[in-house]
Amino acid sequence: MSIHIGRIGLAVIAVACLAPIYSRGQDLTERLSPLASLLGHFEVVTFTEDTDGKMSSGPVSQANIGTIHGGAFIREQVKYKSPGGDLDIVTYIGYDSRIGKFKLCAMDKQFQSMDIYHGQFEGKSLVFTNLNSDQPFQFGGGAEVHFKLTYIFTDNGFEHLVEGTADRGITWFNFNRSTYKRIK
Repeated sequence: MSIHIGRIGLAVIAVACLAPIYSRGQDLTERLSPLASLLGHFEVVTFTEDTDGKMSSGPVSQANIGTIHGGAFIREQVKYKSPGGDLDIVTYIGYDSRIGKFKLCAMDKQFQSMDIYHGQFEGKSLVFTNLNSDQPFQFGGGAEVHFKLTYIFTDNGFEHLVEGTADRGITWFNFNRSTYKRIK
């Protein structure tokens, strides 16, 4: 005897099974509770620096940030819109008690990459770097670039600053800055 389940049936099963692990509620574990202001639905504006050093903004994007696995991890799904094309990124943040640091995993659809960052609070900002990642990003001319991601918490959302380094963190340059404004 064989059972045939169509595509719609598989989709219904997947939604029914996965729905309990994704929540936009405030059900964070104790270690992640300082990050509660990251949760919600946001309008995102990304600013990039041109060759003259002037910052310009791109189109407004949307981001949804919630929790999974009973609040043990934060999950962000965002599609950054830009004149150069959209960038789909899924990010997970958790606390790794083995090393006593936060970890961030960023998965990029367009470049098909997954990168791991380690982070900790520096003052009131949460700062991650991928200096210990197994593979730096390769850019034109053979430059190997690592990144620093800084979450700066505000009253109605947060700012996400991305900086790069080609000298393993001795100096950093601005890559982009995104402002997340809470919608709900």
